[in-house]
Amino acid sequence: MADITKKRTNTDGSGDQQLATKK
Repeated sequence: MADITKKRTNTDGSGDQQLATKK
């Protein structure tokens, strides 16, 4: 699940940062 979310957020760029903070 995280993999899919990371890819989807990567397109926005903003999600990538949010994922790192959540981790």
